[in-house]
Amino acid sequence: MGLSRTIFMAWENLKQRKIHSFANIFINAISVLIFYWFLTIRSNINMEGIEGASTIDKTLKLGVLLLFIIILVFKIYVNNGVLKGRYKEIGLYDAWGFTKPRIYFMLAIERLITGILSLVIGLLLGIISQGLLNQIFIRLLPFANRISNKVEPNNLLITTLSFLILDIFIYLKNVVSIHSLPTITLLHAEEMGEQSSSLNWKDKLQGLLGFALLVGIYYMVQHTKSLGSLEWLLFSLVALFIASYLILYNFITLLIHGLKRSKTLYYQESLFPVIAKLGHSIRQNAKILTIICFLLTGIIIGFSTTISLYQGAERQVEDAYLMDSLLVFHDKAERDEVKDLAQSLAISQGLEVTDSLAYTLFFDSVAYNSNSKSFTSDEKANNIFINLLTNDDFNNFEKESYHLQNNELLAINLPGVQKGDTLNLFGQEFVVKDSLDSFSLIEHNKAGVIEDSYLVISNPENLIAIAELISGEEAVELLNYLELSTTGSQDQKAVFNQSLKAQSDDWESLSYYSHKADVRVEVFSSNSAYLLIVGSISIILMTYIIFTMIYRQVKSARDNQKNIQIQRKLGMSKGGTRRFVLAENSILYILPLLLALLHVAALFNLVCNILVFFTLTDTDLIKSNLILTALIVALMYFAIYLITYLVYQKDSSRRASN
Repeated sequence: MGLSRTIFMAWENLKQRKIHSFANIFINAISVLIFYWFLTIRSNINMEGIEGASTIDKTLKLGVLLLFIIILVFKIYVNNGVLKGRYKEIGLYDAWGFTKPRIYFMLAIERLITGILSLVIGLLLGIISQGLLNQIFIRLLPFANRISNKVEPNNLLITTLSFLILDIFIYLKNVVSIHSLPTITLLHAEEMGEQSSSLNWKDKLQGLLGFALLVGIYYMVQHTKSLGSLEWLLFSLVALFIASYLILYNFITLLIHGLKRSKTLYYQESLFPVIAKLGHSIRQNAKILTIICFLLTGIIIGFSTTISLYQGAERQVEDAYLMDSLLVFHDKAERDEVKDLAQSLAISQGLEVTDSLAYTLFFDSVAYNSNSKSFTSDEKANNIFINLLTNDDFNNFEKESYHLQNNELLAINLPGVQKGDTLNLFGQEFVVKDSLDSFSLIEHNKAGVIEDSYLVISNPENLIAIAELISGEEAVELLNYLELSTTGSQDQKAVFNQSLKAQSDDWESLSYYSHKADVRVEVFSSNSAYLLIVGSISIILMTYIIFTMIYRQVKSARDNQKNIQIQRKLGMSKGGTRRFVLAENSILYILPLLLALLHVAALFNLVCNILVFFTLTDTDLIKSNLILTALIVALMYFAIYLITYLVYQKDSSRRASN
């Protein structure tokens, strides 16, 4: 049989199976579209100047990899169902003398045709919709200057190569599967029926391992405070993805098998048809249910956290600064001159400086042994971040009247130290007059990533002497802080800030200057970027859930046809059959949602720790947005389920009439 004949047969196969071919091309095109959208989000948003831009970029790169894995798992799931339905056809080709190499070539031509069509349609839809999506977000968010409509050739190339790799992998997997089966097995594949849902010792072990992994991840994120990073969140999500699959594939089936021991429950007329088939249905659809669970978890966490950042932007600005302006000088005398200048400048603009703070700090990382209550050069001791503050500056902060002698100090947030203890600073002993857990400067910086400790020293001379001991240098540099607030509206304060900043070139010792007016613009701009990125990704993932569920319902309508016919022959009414199918479908689709909600609840503390890096510490806001987002996503999920169930009923009725 010639080459042209093989190509003709491949084309005829696609035409004869036009419904399946169209569905396959459509689903693959949607996968291409979603993957291209994700790449476009990463490349077409200007992240310059956004806080944490490098971390976001790294996270998006990992997100591309995760999406690639999800698409791979989904394509394998779809392919397995299609290949299983063609085993008899392939067996007949083999029995009639159409050699397996010719069969493999025919399958390659089919995959090449569907792959090219899917890729072209998906990329065209992606390019067309790219501009539309950008315009929607530009109208919704004050962020137009950061979004580009440019079609990046790299995105087209990466998408093409990624799906080429996927298709080659799946094709080779099909070849191996067909090659391993004798002709007689292929011919009788349909008669062999559904695989048993019985569990062997490996399945039971995997189910228990999945449960242990789930509990372990839950415990880790609840009790380990140091895991507050996007990388750890992604690691947790991947670990939960694996655990969810093992639980759905083995553990829940193990529980269902356990129900068989309860004869009165298992063999109830109203429950038996559902429970008897549920174990097999869960195992058969474990991959797609795990994908849905993973996508729902990502959508709820991602969207709720970015909404929290956007709503909490003003709170972030307030937490970032004790007052309106923050200036840091090397020269204390110049700081005091600028303080007087700010006062006169405010008066000239009809404003008034309502609050001001001037204080001097020294800070450094130092080895500290909490057992011996000593600062040493011992490398085995734990390093802490220590700040030195004078007695007068502390009293100004706290409106206190502490009076420290030269051999006394106050310890603030210093581990293992209590009032009356003796503290050893590189051989010099100081009596701890009082030990405090916190004070206003720590509370003001409570969103800081580093846990600061403070020592309040009697006078500036002693502060310099101790600073020299800590740094190991004869001449240390102290930083002189000036914070101030004025009356007036936000616009008036912004004008005052610009006027004060305009004279900053004349301040030789100025090392840092920032104002809430500037920070407010930066924070709102950054949080708009997060909302844009995560909002786009959430739309992409929800779209994928919709098409995943539609495909699964169409596949179920085909797979369940024989079961329904047998139930009708046994005397079950049409309404009874429909109720059992609805019950099985509902349980099947409620499982990933329940698992996703459990994952979200377990990851709450980790999410809060991550948001601390963005100076957002309002856990009530985060919690309320998380609950609201989970509720909205759950309602959307149920709506999608009802729509896809109608697709199932329509397709099932069509098959029954045929």
